Amino acid sequence: FNPFKKTDLIYSFCNFCNKKSIFLYYHFLNDNKYSMSDSYNQSGLCFGCGSNHRNRIILKYFQNIYSGSDRSIYLPSGDGSLFNFLKKFKNSFFSDFYDDPKSYSTSAPHEDLTSLSFEKDTFDIVISEHVMEHVNDPKKAFYEIFRVLKNDGIYLFSIPFESSGQSLI
Repeated sequence: FNPFKKTDLIYSFCNFCNKKSIFLYYHFLNDNKYSMSDSYNQSGLCFGCGSNHRNRIILKYFQNIYSGSDRSIYLPSGDGSLFNFLKKFKNSFFSDFYDDPKSYSTSAPHEDLTSLSFEKDTFDIVISEHVMEHVNDPKKAFYEIFRVLKNDGIYLFSIPFESSGQSLI
């Protein structure tokens, strides 16, 4: 089984590494109107920095809303391209979910999105990439994220979408 009927290598600009790079373009995404002119719409990995399309799309929107170094950012993920990008921001916080909360990384302590330890109105921006599909009670997690967001806070998130199956709302 190969869902990628045809692939091409595309040379384009990557908004993550700010360089011209090679991207693997999957033609099955043509129906989703992915443009071949912008790297955040490319369907594959950037061969330069390893970012994928969802990283580049989230970064694009983050750059549109981020204004000022005093804004607080929460990313419930302790690795990946977005984590590496956001580490340079002084008011950024990262976490991960561990089966054994006592065995966490110092760069990404344990947090459960359904029961966050943060005070109300803590963050200006919360970003999650393909996280909610792993949460047992996403509705409760959305409420918790809303609780820790400041009144004018913004939540950027992505979830996987399978175009050949059914989606539940």
